[in-house]
Amino acid sequence: MSSRGVRLFGFLGLFGILFVLNSYAIADGDYFWHLNTGQWIWEHFAIPSSDPFTFTVADSNPFRPDSGRVQFILKQYWLSQLVFYSFWKWGGEGSVVALRAVIHAFLISAVFVSAWRRADFYRALFFASLLFFYFQTVTNERPQLFTCLFAFLLVVLLERITSNSTLEMSRPYFFALPALMLIWANMHAGYALGICIIMAYAVVLFLEKRGSFDKPAKLMLMLMLGSVLIPVFNPAGLLSLLTELFSMKDSYQLQVKDSMSTFAWIRHDGIINNLPYIIMSSLAAVSLGVSFKQMRLAHLFTISGLLLISLMAVRHHVFLFLVAPLVAGYLPLISKLKLTVLISSFAFLGLMLLKVGIQKPLVFAANSNHPDGAIEFIRSTKPAPNVFNYYPWGGYLAHKIPEYQFFIDGRGLVEEHFDKHQELLQTENLSTLDEYQINTAIFPVFSFVEGKVFPLAVMLTYDPNWAAVFVGPNSLVFLRRTSGNIKVIQRHEIPQKLMFTVLITAYDMMLERHPNHYRALVTKAQIQKQVGDYPGARKALKRAQVVRPESNYPVEAMRRLNQKTIRLNPN
Repeated sequence: MSSRGVRLFGFLGLFGILFVLNSYAIADGDYFWHLNTGQWIWEHFAIPSSDPFTFTVADSNPFRPDSGRVQFILKQYWLSQLVFYSFWKWGGEGSVVALRAVIHAFLISAVFVSAWRRADFYRALFFASLLFFYFQTVTNERPQLFTCLFAFLLVVLLERITSNSTLEMSRPYFFALPALMLIWANMHAGYALGICIIMAYAVVLFLEKRGSFDKPAKLMLMLMLGSVLIPVFNPAGLLSLLTELFSMKDSYQLQVKDSMSTFAWIRHDGIINNLPYIIMSSLAAVSLGVSFKQMRLAHLFTISGLLLISLMAVRHHVFLFLVAPLVAGYLPLISKLKLTVLISSFAFLGLMLLKVGIQKPLVFAANSNHPDGAIEFIRSTKPAPNVFNYYPWGGYLAHKIPEYQFFIDGRGLVEEHFDKHQELLQTENLSTLDEYQINTAIFPVFSFVEGKVFPLAVMLTYDPNWAAVFVGPNSLVFLRRTSGNIKVIQRHEIPQKLMFTVLITAYDMMLERHPNHYRALVTKAQIQKQVGDYPGARKALKRAQVVRPESNYPVEAMRRLNQKTIRLNPN
């Protein structure tokens, strides 16, 4: 076998291994609303101008009619959504898993090959491993998957175009660049990053050629500028994108992971869970510091720009990994220290394997963290609309029960509705249920992210106007006592005392993670009193008194509890 055949065989072997390791379960809730929209587009041969999936949104934000977010979200991703739906229609969720695995495997393999060409085998393996571990920490079954692919291909194309000095050598790429930008602009808003990268290379080309601006250079510059203009041909439009970027509410951004700043997210999620990004950003900064004067100006703009935007928002982290070949080429590696660097590098990779880990491979389906039992209950009993739902479940619910519209889904079309969702789940204000004439509510009793019980579960259990009708693995269904729900309630109502035991179990889970949570201790004691568990209530109140000794409530509650115990057991 020739050396070229050996390299091809090795690349295919690496690709195959990476494909298997990246074939883990679908975990991104956004995938489902993209799938739903793709199906709607396919069935109607049109892009929606009004939201077909939620009863709270029509074609604009009712709180801020001048906001362009609703139309932007409805129209921006149409081509990606059709791709997802086409794969799903052809092979179900398994084909979508395979699509993601192919793109991830290609990107990791391509980063490895490109970095090896620019640097050496060890640095190439290290940077490819960093990207692999990063992909293991994120969900990526959404249009950003294509932005990852296009961003990498764009840099490759620009490197080929601007490194050639003759028109003939660059000509094969002249059609690829505008075609890539046109497709990208109709798949994901990340094409704005592509515009910035192209402009950086165009500026550098102009500066490098200003003394000898020949015909090939002029054509290259015209190609780049034309490719920057092409993306305006998408239904959402560039102006809508800019409006979306600068008008999003801060209260929404602060609660959505992808929109959080890197420093805020690392404080929230910890250093270990973000180790691949921390290492990648540190190495990018080192390459900028030690090779600043030697860097090609286009590489300086690209690396520094991507490093900067990666610090601004979590959603931009991945793009820094995709220029790892450029970073690798500028990192110094003193020959006498090669062994030390090699050992240190693989020590880092070993740490990530132990702490970050890898996801279970060969799972060609969605993960099991969805309320399938509750969905089947709603499908079979058909309670009255409108339905309040847990935000991360919105897309999945609309996919599984298309005959219903829901309160909200992962698009967050109207940020004010997200605020109302949070208020309803986590405070004791039920006014939103009446404001939106909500008759059915489906949500979890416990947040595994925060490790806390949702107060809404307690409020509805006590509220005589509502009835619990379904309890599943961390999922609840409550129905308002209306004429449309009366038959379902008569047949399926769960006794209040049984609901109290469900809540006590949930508070036990919460107190394992937050043992000194005063409100949880007091609420648990109140519920235990309702079911006659006086020793348990007394224990919770004693703990609450230790946590907050200045409060008189635990003392008074224990006094009343002791009096009631004496009345019930006078002897």
